Amino acid sequence: MPFEIIVVAGPDFISDAARQAWEDAQLKLIGPLGAEELDDTAAARCGGVLLDLGLDAGVLYALSERLLRLSTPFLFVINSKNTPSRVQPFLLNECEEDMRNIVDALALDGVDVSTRPLH
Repeated sequence: MPFEIIVVAGPDFISDAARQAWEDAQLKLIGPLGAEELDDTAAARCGGVLLDLGLDAGVLYALSERLLRLSTPFLFVINSKNTPSRVQPFLLNECEEDMRNIVDALALDGVDVSTRPLH
């Protein structure tokens, strides 16, 4: 059974190429789901939830509070490198390095990394 990650985003957020690359890596993307479609039981069982940073700020806040309450790891993601900011959030695409960054960050959720060496 592949590692399952729920994506909360608009209907066209995941490209066909990205979905195929994730499947090839034995990582199943569920969604994209609308915020109202996210089920607490499924969220608590999955490997993590990816939240589209383009969603309404109030929706993102409510979802993040809910996921914290469920102890479900989550990340804010975008699907394009074209961002108006110098800060680069996690990218949901077909690039192997970006996929690894997301999975690694979800796996580290809740781990105190403040005492780890930086190199």
